[in-house]
Amino acid sequence: MTMGNVAAQSLDNSMYVIGFTAYAGAAGTWFNAPITLPQAQFPSLEWHFNEAGLTNAFLDLRTRAVGGGWLDAPIMARPLGYGNMIASWPRHLDAFIYTRDDAQHTGAVKRVSAWKACRRRRFGA
Repeated sequence: MTMGNVAAQSLDNSMYVIGFTAYAGAAGTWFNAPITLPQAQFPSLEWHFNEAGLTNAFLDLRTRAVGGGWLDAPIMARPLGYGNMIASWPRHLDAFIYTRDDAQHTGAVKRVSAWKACRRRRFGA
């Protein structure tokens, strides 16, 4: 059982889960240098956001307007590690936050460099 399962049982509809995704750009963790993201491909949700000319978007999957039922169908998106996944997203997320180009965060790169330099001094690695 995951932490999300426990939280959902306790919080029910008070919990709101948001997935973050991007069409292209760079991504990484605080301890690794960023990697370049390949552009999202057709027929992904990110590709559709980009084709619509959106730079940033918030897609509420929980409260949809009339005609939004198509979002229940399996759709390709990449909110987890930028790997393509096909799912009926309202079963897993309440919303998407989309940015066209995910940015390389220079503060994270500086922390990575400092962390690696510290490891080299400390462990010779």
